[in-house]
Amino acid sequence: MKNFAFLAVLSAVVMFLSSCGPKEVKQRFVDTNYATVTLEGTNCYGVINLINDQEIIPQRYSSINYYVSGYFLAEDSSGVQLFDTDGQLIIPSQDRIKNKGDYFEFQRGSKKGFYFIKTQTKISGDYETLEVDQAGNILFMQDGKAGILNQQGKVVIAGEYPYLIYDGSHYNVAKNKNDKRPIVGKNGKANWSLAEAYVFDKEGKQIKKLTSAQAKKIFEGK
Repeated sequence: MKNFAFLAVLSAVVMFLSSCGPKEVKQRFVDTNYATVTLEGTNCYGVINLINDQEIIPQRYSSINYYVSGYFLAEDSSGVQLFDTDGQLIIPSQDRIKNKGDYFEFQRGSKKGFYFIKTQTKISGDYETLEVDQAGNILFMQDGKAGILNQQGKVVIAGEYPYLIYDGSHYNVAKNKNDKRPIVGKNGKANWSLAEAYVFDKEGKQIKKLTSAQAKKIFEGK
């Protein structure tokens, strides 16, 4: 009888202690079926699907944000990472990831890149310049020469032009006809008769070749 009483008391103590353990805290993202989840006091967050209570992102991140485009930005000691709503890792640890509406911009050291939401494609590289232009393409520059990539990462204008201007509907480009005779002379003035200049559309199709006078008007007018 005494043993039974002891076991009953021990069971009650175990139940009491377990009820006093860390409390699981859920906080729903507005207008979604997703919520952050954490054990109270741990400051380690994950994400669950509230419909089936399934874990999407494990509880090991110091902060998690949700974007209406359907992506989670999670941060830990290694950096920031981007996940989709299936818990798939889209962008591994970076120094920074920033939402730009139709795409995410990310960077690790000097290496920069973009993830385009509509096409679900990722473009990155260690360039002197890498930026999304007004046409929605990617302007890249290496060794002082520029070119254009599309959102699938295909080169639509070769990276061989020291002069490249987008005028809102077309790309205007120019390069030296002969590297031994540079366009810009010692006097600092450009001699556009030494230029090989073209106009391309947004898809990289050549529209026309520019005359010296046309090149001068376009590039010196900007």
